[in-house]
Amino acid sequence: MDAAAAVEPWRSSASATVLGLVADGRAPVAIWRRPLGADVSREAQSLAARPAFRHRAVVDRRSPERAVDAVLDALGDASAYPALARDLRQLLALMAAIDGLTPRSLRLKVIDDDGCRLFHADRVAARLICTYLGTGTELLPDEAADRARMGQGDNRHVLDEARITTVPTGAVLLMRGDLSPHGPGVLHRSPPNPPRAARVLAAIDA
Repeated sequence: MDAAAAVEPWRSSASATVLGLVADGRAPVAIWRRPLGADVSREAQSLAARPAFRHRAVVDRRSPERAVDAVLDALGDASAYPALARDLRQLLALMAAIDGLTPRSLRLKVIDDDGCRLFHADRVAARLICTYLGTGTELLPDEAADRARMGQGDNRHVLDEARITTVPTGAVLLMRGDLSPHGPGVLHRSPPNPPRAARVLAAIDA
């Protein structure tokens, strides 16, 4: 394990313990840099060959694994994605183990567009995102944006595009949302997506 390293106003580390910094207010964003297993990557590529897919499941605190079963069952062949199922269960357990955070919903998405192309903050306490295939989520520090100009249907509130950071594929991102007691939600967006290129990602909200 290495010490958490500063990246813009957020923290990044090869240790999953860095994620706890968001829950206790020491950082608005934490990134767990981890290698993505070859089996998970293969299953993500298989998912990307399917039509666009989005499914959300509520997480039951007594049996959170049921949310994983629900999103994979929606694909029609959950047994084809055992490595992805294991990883989703790990991410749910990881978030549940962080003091102050309770997983409430799990989403699995295969998207072939820009998704949320505008920099915005989420109306949640915290959101965990892992991009399994494609470019990761883009982050923007507060000092590089003018929040007063948000909500106009464009990205004119971005003051310095050079400050945009892209989360690595496979890394686990945990970021503060607008319902956090520690401050405003982190500005982020889906990256520009090349034509006919799919992204596969999971998001867990608290």
